[in-house]
Amino acid sequence: TRYISVTGVQTCALPILPVVAGILMRDFFDALAGDRSLANPWLPIALTAAVAVVRLMDFIGGVWVWATLYFQMGALLRRNALRWIVRGQGVHFDAGESGEALTRFREDVDAMVRGVEEAWIDGPGVVAYVVIVFGIMVAVNPWLTLATVVPIIIVGGVTSRLRAYVRKFKIGRAHV
Repeated sequence: TRYISVTGVQTCALPILPVVAGILMRDFFDALAGDRSLANPWLPIALTAAVAVVRLMDFIGGVWVWATLYFQMGALLRRNALRWIVRGQGVHFDAGESGEALTRFREDVDAMVRGVEEAWIDGPGVVAYVVIVFGIMVAVNPWLTLATVVPIIIVGGVTSRLRAYVRKFKIGRAHV
């Protein structure tokens, strides 16, 4: 759980840090244009450089923590599944060739690890990014935000409906 929480924080920070850099650059250019008074107009530049260093360190550290988490989760799932297959009562695997069983064993565990990664690790970062960017967009121009977000939601809904229709169509064609 330690790696999950550290990776979750890192993946939340990775998409948010460029937004912070953008806000700092806006402050710098507003100060240059005279719209905003800053005690030191170079402060946003220094903070942007600091954000870039933090982002680089976050990315480098995140790769190591993510790889460690990914392989530890996979190893734990494989160990538990193998223990269940070997020690469990009854038949737990389809009869077939050993190569097919090993391939299914590997692919099923990889799919589970990817699912955990997408839902519990990447998901909060994406949600945080969307909420922050949406808030910035509404603060800049609510009508433009509405004109941008509504079509995206409509296209997402239509795509989701079409995906379900295509899946049903493929299943229907397979039975013919």
